[in-house]
Amino acid sequence: MKRKLFLLLALLLICSACTSSAPAETPEPSPTPTPGEPAKTETDFRVEQLQTIAGFDETRLEDYLQYFDLGPHYVVPLVNQGIVNEENYGRLLDLTHDPYFLLSRASRYLDNPKETVRETVESVNADRDRKPFDEAVENDPSKDLLVQANKYYHFPDGYVPEDMVPIAAQYGIQTSLREPAYEAYIRMYEAARTEGLDFYITSAYRSYDKQVSLYNNYVRNDGVEAADRYSARPGFSDHQTGLTVDILTSSSNFSTFEYTAEAKWLAENAPRFGFIMRYPDGKEDVTGYTYESWHFRYVGDIAEAVTASGLTYDEYYTYFVRGE
Repeated sequence: MKRKLFLLLALLLICSACTSSAPAETPEPSPTPTPGEPAKTETDFRVEQLQTIAGFDETRLEDYLQYFDLGPHYVVPLVNQGIVNEENYGRLLDLTHDPYFLLSRASRYLDNPKETVRETVESVNADRDRKPFDEAVENDPSKDLLVQANKYYHFPDGYVPEDMVPIAAQYGIQTSLREPAYEAYIRMYEAARTEGLDFYITSAYRSYDKQVSLYNNYVRNDGVEAADRYSARPGFSDHQTGLTVDILTSSSNFSTFEYTAEAKWLAENAPRFGFIMRYPDGKEDVTGYTYESWHFRYVGDIAEAVTASGLTYDEYYTYFVRGE
């Protein structure tokens, strides 16, 4: 028995020695530069990247390389336009890291800083650095369901949506909506009803003249500054799109609606039917209007994407719809 154990140990020692003495695997040789051709440096690679960008100017190469961390696609136009310098380089670098940074608005971000990078980009993308109404531009009705209406976009004179349909009495106030929004509202309403909920439309399409009457009345009661926080001026109203509904329940008003089961259901489910909450809580500095838990705007297929992004429609429109 002892002899067998001795032989087994001897075999194990021999195998161990064989393994340890086995030659190590020879690594594959690294590629060598072509004879006579110097190895490329990091600067060489950066120059090659810069040369692929439209507007590349060999005479400005030194500046491109100095601010290269901005990224080739940003540094070339920022240098060419004289926007970046040693003083603002760090701020621009932080700004370009925001997912919704827009090159076309770089100077505006620098001129209108907020407490954080995100707040700066958000504010400028929503045009809050401009004078409301005075610096507004005419909106583009060809954007159809995505048309913008806020303090910086107004409708052309006499604008009325073409595909308006009357709202049946069972759904609320007898005004009208654009057909796609109305059909979507009915689907949303019926889905809520299956869960024991009930609400109605208290306001939908408003003509320019109707908004004149409403706004002037608010100004008489509260003054211009206060009225501008909760009411649109004529021609600037989201309601003039024909895609907007104000919703209440029979037991609530504008002050109490947000606490109802219907409001909670709409906040969670309206995007499934193409509607977004147009003026969300905590975003008055971005939208220009106070929180309205009852105000829903139809934007169609992108509603869930808008909601998931966490952006107000004001910023979403600039980045994704207008597409600067």
